[in-house]
Amino acid sequence: MRFAPIHNRVGGSPLIQKQCAMGGESNADRGAYGIALAVPDENTWYKRYDLTSPADKEQRTALCASIPSRAVMACTAHFSAGKGYDDNDGSWRGKQAVQLRDLADTFKAKGYRPVFGGDLNLVPPVPDATVDEGGPSTALIPVYDAYQECSQLNGLLSPRTGKPTANADADGNPTRKLDYIFAPHTFSRCSVSGTAGKSDHWTLYGAVPLPAV
Repeated sequence: MRFAPIHNRVGGSPLIQKQCAMGGESNADRGAYGIALAVPDENTWYKRYDLTSPADKEQRTALCASIPSRAVMACTAHFSAGKGYDDNDGSWRGKQAVQLRDLADTFKAKGYRPVFGGDLNLVPPVPDATVDEGGPSTALIPVYDAYQECSQLNGLLSPRTGKPTANADADGNPTRKLDYIFAPHTFSRCSVSGTAGKSDHWTLYGAVPLPAV
């Protein structure tokens, strides 16, 4: 398990690691808040990358880890959030999406097959998902133009949409797709978990067959 903490910058201070509390009456300390990747034991190289983030707000992060036997570079990220949080107009998420794509492109140029995604806090770039509480769905277009998303089971020309993964309605069902997995090859399977468990997101599962190295 590879982990990268997420930091805050307050009042021009140095980066401060953000802690994660359970909430409720106990408000128990859960340690550092951040993002993680589960990779095979063969992994030895991994690195965190800072994403462009608004000053005095949460400094968003990406994390990548190599799987040499499959020539795969797995990366995850957590983008800025929408209205009322740290990215009211979606401009920061647009920059972060391009940075994540550029990171994937860099690894691809080195011979790796990038498989990447995460909680990107953006709805898909389709007509019925353009209202994103302050953030434009068009931010992910540069990523979709270069890589295939889990829900695109028929290739790049498949619709740029997918099953909801977050924001429960009154009946406890997810209403918006905010989680993504991208790869340079077509996925063979893509699904969303039946329940969210203790999370506020439902788990996105994808399988992508890779050609021989």
